[in-house]
Amino acid sequence: MRPQLFGALLVALASVSGLASAQATVGDSAQLTWTAEQLELGEPFALHLRAFGEVPAPSASEDDVLVLERQARTELRARTEAFALDAEQLEPTFAVLEESPVVITREATELGARLVAERSWRLVALEPGSFDMPLPVGTAPLAPDGRRLVVGGVLGEDEDVARPAAGFLEVPELEAPGSGARWSTVQLAAVGIGTSGVLAGAVLLLARRRRASSLTQTPPAERLERLAALAVVGSGATPAELTAAHYGLTAILRRGLVGVHRLGRSRIARSLTDAEWAAGLPPELADAGALFEDCARVKYAGEAPTAWALSERLGRARRLLELAEAARQGGPS
Repeated sequence: MRPQLFGALLVALASVSGLASAQATVGDSAQLTWTAEQLELGEPFALHLRAFGEVPAPSASEDDVLVLERQARTELRARTEAFALDAEQLEPTFAVLEESPVVITREATELGARLVAERSWRLVALEPGSFDMPLPVGTAPLAPDGRRLVVGGVLGEDEDVARPAAGFLEVPELEAPGSGARWSTVQLAAVGIGTSGVLAGAVLLLARRRRASSLTQTPPAERLERLAALAVVGSGATPAELTAAHYGLTAILRRGLVGVHRLGRSRIARSLTDAEWAAGLPPELADAGALFEDCARVKYAGEAPTAWALSERLGRARRLLELAEAARQGGPS
């Protein structure tokens, strides 16, 4: 696919009830839309990017079609990830709160279908005023005219300093102990019902903790085998079940390898992403990082899960657990 025919860009501002909008079309496959409306200082807004790619034409071999589409998806992902927010546009007016990964799907068109890559950024303005909308730039510069964003401040038009505090609420008068009326039967019953509810909640919480403790004590290898039933080709597992299995695989692997992690069970280790956490494993477990990355494409980037891929990843996870057990025992596997 030629670069000049690549992609369309759709930028939409969320968290605004925008009425003003504009659209620009470049060639046959590039489209840029944006909206501009007043925001309050500190109110987040979002930029949403959609890039379009071509679906390869069918060929005689089904395998060739799959290979070509995989190549097209890889190229589309790389080109979409090339779009980024320019730091010179952001500082010191805007800050990026969150950036989503690239998700690629198919979309029906009048001529058949096309690939659609989506990506978004969540931002916030740090100062009031009228500014150019910070749009992502990538393989080609994007500088549409009239993309203004108006951010309102906390002061009125005729104010130059903050308004004084409205004051404190009056403190209610307190009655001395025993000076008020005794509690009624209804009040006592309400207190009794509330106490019973608290006790029932405590019992349920204790039961849940016991179930979670028994689940944690199950050996990681045994828990992986429970997922193996979904990894059989022809098992009838749905995409949702295969995706959920990837979440379970990464959770089981992290618990199974925690004994050889340099941060152990510390709070810092629990706060790390899978990729960050894998960096703390011994060199002989380096494949854990690649395995977490493969699972992340299914969990967060919208890659279609398959039973074959799940089976291959379960095998790698078993091997990592075996290596970790050998490391704990002080001998090679």
